[in-house]
Amino acid sequence: MRFRITEMSFGEILSRAIQIFFARLPALFFIQMIVLSPTLVMQLMMPEVAISRFGHTFAALPMIVLGPIGTAATLRIVMQEYLDQPIGIGEAFLFGLGRFLPLLGTSILMGLGIMLGLFLCCIPGIYLLICWAFMSQVVVMENLSGMGALGRSRDLVFGFFWHVFGVLFVVGLAIGVANAAINIALPLFFPFAIWVPGPNRFFPQVQLMNYQNFVIVQLVSTPVSVLGQTFIAVVTSVLYFDLRNRKEQFNIEQIAAWSDQFRTWRDEPDVALPPSAEGGKAPETGVKASDHTGTSPETGVTERKPEDPSPPGQNVNPTP
Repeated sequence: MRFRITEMSFGEILSRAIQIFFARLPALFFIQMIVLSPTLVMQLMMPEVAISRFGHTFAALPMIVLGPIGTAATLRIVMQEYLDQPIGIGEAFLFGLGRFLPLLGTSILMGLGIMLGLFLCCIPGIYLLICWAFMSQVVVMENLSGMGALGRSRDLVFGFFWHVFGVLFVVGLAIGVANAAINIALPLFFPFAIWVPGPNRFFPQVQLMNYQNFVIVQLVSTPVSVLGQTFIAVVTSVLYFDLRNRKEQFNIEQIAAWSDQFRTWRDEPDVALPPSAEGGKAPETGVKASDHTGTSPETGVTERKPEDPSPPGQNVNPTP
């Protein structure tokens, strides 16, 4: 499918995100599952740690490293859908690896800033979360990183804060409710842990009692979480294009030009690179170009004159 980039309402943003999500669901889902697979393996190997008070921090560690790759790969797939030029999972992952370090460093900086804001008064953290929502898109598409990328994301949101907040809040709330329902319902049917008194009566501890049920819950809840995270990533990318169009008249031609920068020789093996791409020097052909040139009296355009066809040594009088 090929889309036009225009200003969109809340409903249009959701509709387009749903179209892209279901059109490339297998590829998007597989990418996020690869990113989350180390976390899932660690949880299954160390269930006591996974269900402890610090389980969420434990589970987030692999995501800090692999999450940026999945984000960049997802954005690449979404962008190619705008051009109606689908790409495979391998190409998307190679692209993600190319932007890994800038994304990793900027995401760590963003996380520290949001945590500080939440610690201070909660509201500053929420404000920064919205202002920096397009950090990944900026790092990937605009070749920025660090505070430059965060500042650029904030500039895009400026003037449209409530528009961005409304879209992300509704989508995040819906996905959060769905995940919570799954995480509450599954242990009811497959109980795997019990609460036991701890050293502090205000903080009871969780003790694993059924490993098999724990595995079932993790294998069901993780794919559901992956679907939610994937959809949020697609919505954020669509919203990013919407803001750039509103503020900078960003269009599909600019996406096509951006995409062409990442083509490799495998994409078009029969097309020669321009001289500038080969060190600014045209390839040798072994044929010497003629130095005879002239200017056409009718057009004023410099043209190449043909070689003298007369045999060597023969004097031909010019035409009067």
